[in-house]
Amino acid sequence: MPASIRVKTLGENIRDCMLCPKTNFTDLGSILSESGSEPLIVRNALAVKRKLSIVPVAVWQGQLVPGSITLPESDLFLTEALPDYATAQEKENARARGYSVSSIVGHIVPSYPKLLRLGVCGIRKDARERLETAKSESSNAFYRACIIVMDALEVFALRYSEHCADLAEKEPDPIRADELRAMASDLQNCPSKPAKSFSQAVNAIWLTHLAFQLTGNALAIGRFDQHVWQYLKADLENGVISMESAQELVDCFMLKFNERALDNGITFAKTDFEKAREGNEANWAKRDPFAHQTQRTNARDNVDATNHWLQNVIVGGVGTDGEDAANPVTYMVLEAFDRNRMTNPCLTVRLSSKTSPELYRKSCEVLLNGGGLPAFFNDDAIIPALTRWGIPLEDARDYTNDGCWEIIIAGRNDFYFDRFNMLRCLEWALNRGKSRIDGKLEAPDPGDPSAFDCYDRAYSAFLDELYYELDGLMEKNHREFGARYDIAPVPLLSALLDGPMEAGDDMTKCGAKYVTYGLIAEGASHVADSLAAIKKVIFEDKAASMPELIRALDDNFTGHEALRAKLMNAPKYGRGDAYADDIAADVFDKFAQKTAELNKKYTNMIFLPGAGTFSWYIAIGEGCGPSPDGRLAGEAVSSNMSPSAGAATRGVTGSIISHTALDMTALPVGSPTDLRLSAKLVEGEGGMERLMGVVKSFVTLGGNMLTLTVADTGLLRKAQEQPEKYRDLRVRMGGWSAYFTMLSKEQQEYHIQKEEGI
Repeated sequence: MPASIRVKTLGENIRDCMLCPKTNFTDLGSILSESGSEPLIVRNALAVKRKLSIVPVAVWQGQLVPGSITLPESDLFLTEALPDYATAQEKENARARGYSVSSIVGHIVPSYPKLLRLGVCGIRKDARERLETAKSESSNAFYRACIIVMDALEVFALRYSEHCADLAEKEPDPIRADELRAMASDLQNCPSKPAKSFSQAVNAIWLTHLAFQLTGNALAIGRFDQHVWQYLKADLENGVISMESAQELVDCFMLKFNERALDNGITFAKTDFEKAREGNEANWAKRDPFAHQTQRTNARDNVDATNHWLQNVIVGGVGTDGEDAANPVTYMVLEAFDRNRMTNPCLTVRLSSKTSPELYRKSCEVLLNGGGLPAFFNDDAIIPALTRWGIPLEDARDYTNDGCWEIIIAGRNDFYFDRFNMLRCLEWALNRGKSRIDGKLEAPDPGDPSAFDCYDRAYSAFLDELYYELDGLMEKNHREFGARYDIAPVPLLSALLDGPMEAGDDMTKCGAKYVTYGLIAEGASHVADSLAAIKKVIFEDKAASMPELIRALDDNFTGHEALRAKLMNAPKYGRGDAYADDIAADVFDKFAQKTAELNKKYTNMIFLPGAGTFSWYIAIGEGCGPSPDGRLAGEAVSSNMSPSAGAATRGVTGSIISHTALDMTALPVGSPTDLRLSAKLVEGEGGMERLMGVVKSFVTLGGNMLTLTVADTGLLRKAQEQPEKYRDLRVRMGGWSAYFTMLSKEQQEYHIQKEEGI
């Protein structure tokens, strides 16, 4: 069934709006003069209320879901900034610790079921009752803040309800007037009160998501099909709505995530990119040990992540009872994504041994047009990983992902992550704790690597550096946890999580039911390849000595081309070769064992291992010297937990075999493998069967996360040459989907070379 005229028109309007320069709405003021004596969290809540009380409201022409961060008629963009609520001294104290009022990590999924079940009135009532028995000044302030932000959300909804009603009075088309009155009625009732219909649930979720966006919280939606199915089911049974109307509403909902999109081909010219890179040279490639990885940005991100705001939707999977929970809304979301063909929201499908063949087929049909989406998550691997690390089974079954792919527990989780360069750990082991980029001492000196007389000695030195890095990261993050509370608390989000209300503390003060911290290893496949090369070429084949290898690394392989060729021909992760795969598996086992051991030192958070790069694989490589797998200094690393360039000589099959050789319970945060298929391989019904077979095999063999991009080099080259003809072409970016023609030239070449290499 094709998209309606309404949906097609809205899609065209969004694409046109992407090309228009925007004016930021900045008339926010300050709440300090009247509220400066209040606790900071209360001032934050008052700032949220003022923002939601004064920000302009708008409904795109023809939309069935009101509320937008971009006002198309005036090209006005509603920024995420809040009215000033922190004093100069508070800002200075925060700045000294590396934080600011903008230090809101996001990467959380609110409890939309809680909102729909209780409504603002129910949550506010709970906060008022708890306020009466609050046992500390901190809890008193927290509950007061929760009451204020619930008032703010209600005010926001009622403002939109009144706006829709006003538009209805002026609307000459009686059909459109009725639609506007229906939206006004929905927002008059929900989220103020519990949801009573499908349209109320959809509109309440979107308006709350918009409120988060407007107040600095870049959040995901989570399990949308599970959130709203009960309301649609009741409406269908009572004859309130048809499936066709419901599908159109979902189509409109999914389009909403793209209304703030920008075309950086227009707004961010190459010369600007180069200037920005020059100005960020200190942060471009090098990262100090134990640095604030989650807060670092660089010029390339400003280009390549322009339209990524962590707006993830995940569907399918099992329910809390362990049974398949896919429902009609699951398919409606997939259909809407296929129709709209945009980059937002980032879409993921949960699969398992209980998933129906129909969902496999529908997901694969969408994938063929989806630019690397949907991504596929395997419940059979992820749920056991979570339970191994202490998450109760029922909650583990309700997992979701944050704005990219990291695993969290929906509505109950405060989540942070730190990236660390595992390949640099190997570099330290083979360079006496120093960087080969600038010679700086960054880690303990393990001794002269030329004197390593066996593989175990080299491997042990690497593990020592890895453990040093892990211990430092965990200690640093535990020490600094809570610093955000003193400058950027999040009472609006805390009120919509499980845990803070019961604890009487904001999420940023350890109030959530679970506080998890991902330790995400970068360059991991290159570590496995490098260790395999050392073991095979140096110590088993004795084709060269350790001193010769170290000299070759010092020289970036110049003059050592024969040795480099031997190293590059050594066993590689990604070929289904047990030699390299066993090494990779052991590295992650050791990683997990050490993390579990160090976790015993901390009681208020759980550190969880994972592997990935997001979109930073080029910058990560720029921060690494040459590696023993034959990779040259500064070359990009492979994305996430994918095989290194040129390693996947057995295609997708070998890559999946290698990935599933890892113990996935050692990687509870996740370890996505990003693979490519030639479009010719998936043509016709036979091609569809092959594609479904690949995905099913991944699930059956026990992989945890898979992304597949279907593209050909020729198509990508044409898009480079004639970008105006390929505005809709999308590719997977390690954590999201992006328009290919909007990427930096370096990223475009990376994708093309990856396609050619595999």
